[in-house]
Amino acid sequence: MDKIVLVVDDEEVIQNVLKIALERKGFVVKTAGDGQQALDQIHHQRPDLLLLDLKMPRFNGYQLFAQLKSDENFKTIPIIVITAVTQDSDREDEEWARRMGAEGFLTKPFDLDDLGRRVEEMVSKLM
Repeated sequence: MDKIVLVVDDEEVIQNVLKIALERKGFVVKTAGDGQQALDQIHHQRPDLLLLDLKMPRFNGYQLFAQLKSDENFKTIPIIVITAVTQDSDREDEEWARRMGAEGFLTKPFDLDDLGRRVEEMVSKLM
């Protein structure tokens, strides 16, 4: 069965780039533009992995992350945080993500090959 990756990012360009790159590696890729859309999709079809931007309007990645990790049904979904950060917030966001239980942290812009390898490694651990 194909592994499902949910890309949660408010930038459509990022969603599309990640979707194309990961589909080429054989993943089924779903996208969401904010935390609420992501939560709706997660309730409909549980993904095997989340690629999550933290800084989004409305229901942001911090809120979604916290909600998922506090829910018994979803707290085991692995999350790789992908976010554009400023020099000041970089270390702070990464430390927060690790404390919350993120399996990885990438800053934008990121290398697609590196991201693909990380996703493959993470998903292979699930098998």
